[in-house]
Amino acid sequence: MNKILTILFFVTLCCLTNACKLPYDDVDLNVKLTPEYAVPLVETDINMSDLFDGFNGQTYLKVGSDGRLRMSYSSRVLETPSYNLFEGMPAILQFPVDQQNVVIPFPSPAGTRIDAIDFKKGFLKWYFDEQPTPVTVTITIPQVTKNGIAFTKNFMISNTPYRDSLDLNGWSCVPTLGNIVISYQATKSNGEFVSLNNKGTYEITRFESKKLIGYFGLFVLSFPQDSFVFDFFKTWRPNGKIRFTEPSITFNFENSVGISSRILTSLAETENKVGERLALQSPLTTGFNIENPSLSQNGESKKTTLVLNSKNSNIVDVISSYPIVFRHLIVAVTNIGNTSKTAGFINDDSRIKVSLNLDIPLVGTAESFTVYDTLALDLSKFSEVTNAEFKITTDNGFPIDMTLQGYFVNSSGAIIDSLVQKEPFILRGAPTTPAGTTIGTSLAYNFIKMDAAKFSSIRSAKKVIVKYTVSSTNNGANPVVIYSNQKFGLKLGVRVGVNL
Repeated sequence: MNKILTILFFVTLCCLTNACKLPYDDVDLNVKLTPEYAVPLVETDINMSDLFDGFNGQTYLKVGSDGRLRMSYSSRVLETPSYNLFEGMPAILQFPVDQQNVVIPFPSPAGTRIDAIDFKKGFLKWYFDEQPTPVTVTITIPQVTKNGIAFTKNFMISNTPYRDSLDLNGWSCVPTLGNIVISYQATKSNGEFVSLNNKGTYEITRFESKKLIGYFGLFVLSFPQDSFVFDFFKTWRPNGKIRFTEPSITFNFENSVGISSRILTSLAETENKVGERLALQSPLTTGFNIENPSLSQNGESKKTTLVLNSKNSNIVDVISSYPIVFRHLIVAVTNIGNTSKTAGFINDDSRIKVSLNLDIPLVGTAESFTVYDTLALDLSKFSEVTNAEFKITTDNGFPIDMTLQGYFVNSSGAIIDSLVQKEPFILRGAPTTPAGTTIGTSLAYNFIKMDAAKFSSIRSAKKVIVKYTVSSTNNGANPVVIYSNQKFGLKLGVRVGVNL
């Protein structure tokens, strides 16, 4: 009796003086002078963007012009390295001066044809023995020119050996039938001709080209291996079934190599959390030709786009295998099918570049796919509860059916009890058109009663983990479309009775 009088006195005092607040006003209670009151506990709205919080940025959600949501990934730009046709050439090629006109095969790999070259690096060197009588020597190389003028060098040989060289940087060469010719003429002061045969050597050091024209055979240009992470499946553990029906990968090629090139994938596969791998089958498996600039378009780039979708690849199966990573290694093979050995060009800055865009519209089916949401909760303020009834209000704007279950978790992260004791609640998806778009929302109310002992066991809960198991229309049989304005609302409140 004393306890009741004390409470009545406290309430009366508050009403008269307006100098205090009722208990639990910090949770916006609407307390009446009854042994029972209702309290809102948690309220949350979930849209698809919320489910992407914490992703590492490789995958992001964007809204298309039609309002549809789609997962998107854009790779970094990959490019082939510069190609040096002469990389395997010996460091020094030496030729004896055994006649006045020495014919030297232009150094290049077998199966290639050099029509013209602009040098960037390399040297042409010559050596001659000393002469008993001073002679004047003129060396000429008609195929090596600068500004259209053939190379000529005049020098004097006397009682010491003579060495000299030509830095090829900035010079050009147009071989004659695959050869260059180095000619000398040596004369005494009186004009008498002197033979230097077998008394000298020519040397060509390994060189590099700034511009190269010709037929270069089959060679391979490899892009760096790359990969990207599917945050969607990395964050969500594999469970149930989900199938996206309209995924695509777009390959964007930019080619400044003036040779016909065929693109292939030597590696294109996904791997899921359990280590299972699935190869991407597409036109890149057997090869795909890309555009290249012609000789008259030297210095330009050509762009080629290849889109992989459900019509020309197994990408639907690949994405539906719950991959967490996609790895790919692309190579370019030149001159496949160039049986006529048509000339092309390579500049020192010629590259093939590629970038990938992965697009996954949120269109598809889901069957028993599980999503979790963690909400803060504090029940410690409720004491001397005789009974309780939880009220769950849901407003489902997604075109997917859900079952709902919740788990009360304490400060140590241990699950104390479940919210729903029997079968999880079934929350119907929003009504849809035959095309899978929503018409309105689906509102539902569910109630869960607890006795004092049951409620006391969960008072230490600090959060509630809400588990949604989702299925699209007709148990996942019919594809649906997710739009940016769709959301799922949940309110959890409790009505408790107390001992006065």
